[in-house]
Amino acid sequence: MIFMSMRVICFWNPTTAETKILPQSNVPHPRHRSISLKIVDFGFDTRTSDYKVLRIFKYSSLDYKWDYLAEIYSLRDDTWRKVDITLNVLSFLSYKVPEYYPDNDYRGHTGASGTFHWWANDHSGKDVIVSFDLSNEVFKTTGLPDAVNSCHSFRTIFSINDYVALPLFVDYHVELWALLEYGVEKSWTKLFTIAFTLDTRRPLGFSKNGELFFADGDGQLLVWNPTTEAIGRIQVGGRVPWFSLQTVTYMESHIPLKGGNKLEDEQNSGDAIQS
Repeated sequence: MIFMSMRVICFWNPTTAETKILPQSNVPHPRHRSISLKIVDFGFDTRTSDYKVLRIFKYSSLDYKWDYLAEIYSLRDDTWRKVDITLNVLSFLSYKVPEYYPDNDYRGHTGASGTFHWWANDHSGKDVIVSFDLSNEVFKTTGLPDAVNSCHSFRTIFSINDYVALPLFVDYHVELWALLEYGVEKSWTKLFTIAFTLDTRRPLGFSKNGELFFADGDGQLLVWNPTTEAIGRIQVGGRVPWFSLQTVTYMESHIPLKGGNKLEDEQNSGDAIQS
């Protein structure tokens, strides 16, 4: 998925080189003083075997109250529709990460299970993880583990084996925690403790083999091997600011972007379009 502007989104399948600009939404927007796009994410609905885009706008009403408007695009139906939700008790944090806050990566990540999750603040200002299941279209909010209060959090989340993964920085070690059940704060479980060098900056995500990628201070990739617990270096062509590096999950797919009934006929549940 290529996000082009607040209202223009393009699908691109690098396997087939096919592209598709999504149609404009006919979902009516409430009268407002201001509006901004806070969330845009792409995923696969395992229940209906359909690829979908979730888009969430934040707006300020004419009486100066703020709220969210959520809408979903279906590739099969090639249409947008409104999602009936109440999210005004939450504050989603910005996708854009300024250079002076390089540890704060608020981008959402989607596991193969088709659940989005993001970093947010609740009504009291407390940090929480918000999840959205594409199949049942239900939002859940989960508090962070108690360990967050005694260490530095990267404010980065990603997926490991379809679970939300949260890395915490503790005395030149990274503790990696996984959320085993959405909405259940007590289900946070510590999986690994990883030692790293002074040059290591931020965890980026896991490979399918369980290796954990980091960014170093020179904009290069480091990889941690869970078997040997060693950290190696992967050369990246050119010089990239370390706070700009990210990992992107990719699985080859031959699903046609034109959608329609062919989606169900040709769908392989192990496939995914580039996100």
